[in-house]
Amino acid sequence: MELMRYTYDDGGRARYFRGETGDCVCRAIAIVSGRDYKEVYDAIFKAMGKTPRNGVDTRSPKFKRLMKSLGFTWTFTSGIGSHQAVHFFPGELPEGRMVCAVAKHYTAVVDNQVRDIFDCRRNSFGEPRRIYGYWKMEG
Repeated sequence: MELMRYTYDDGGRARYFRGETGDCVCRAIAIVSGRDYKEVYDAIFKAMGKTPRNGVDTRSPKFKRLMKSLGFTWTFTSGIGSHQAVHFFPGELPEGRMVCAVAKHYTAVVDNQVRDIFDCRRNSFGEPRRIYGYWKMEG
């Protein structure tokens, strides 16, 4: 079965920063919400009290409040050890715009197309990557 399409997208980061960084959460939110990268970066910094360039604690109540304030709703799809599994196959996710949580990474999916700075649709073994849940943009 074919995976969703992948398109390179840095979410606008290149306008503000260069080099390697761990800002997948910020990029994904910018892409999905259509907001400017720096606006999202500043919102995360304000909500979390530290730079999003080195990763974001997405389990934090502060992060969850931020996502809800930006118009996102969380949906759990599968966890470690779960027999239920959602992957980057067309039709396994709902239509629309969402920030997907996979192992140690957040990525943007817009209308069944993965948008990120690298192709994260497969894990290190080449298998389709499991999606643990997603923040769906409402409206």
